[in-house]
Amino acid sequence: MAKLWRSGVILSFAGLVAGLGNYAFQAIIGRCLDKAEYGYVNSTLGFIVLLGLPLAIASTSIITSPTSTRRATRRGCKGCFSAAKNSSFA
Repeated sequence: MAKLWRSGVILSFAGLVAGLGNYAFQAIIGRCLDKAEYGYVNSTLGFIVLLGLPLAIASTSIITSPTSTRRATRRGCKGCFSAAKNSSFA
């Protein structure tokens, strides 16, 4: 349980750092570019995020597939997937 909590804290902290970095980036390019260029940069970055969504969905579905969960629990990693035991996949 402590390992799961620790990994959650690490991911939350990483999300906070990424959000602060995004805020700083927006402030910097907002001051360096005029309105039209700022709009182009934000539109381009938004489009890049949309292009990355299928890869993120595929990687999440591969990581959390029921067969990988079953294999991991058979190998003795029962504490790693305690939430998966309560689901219908286990």
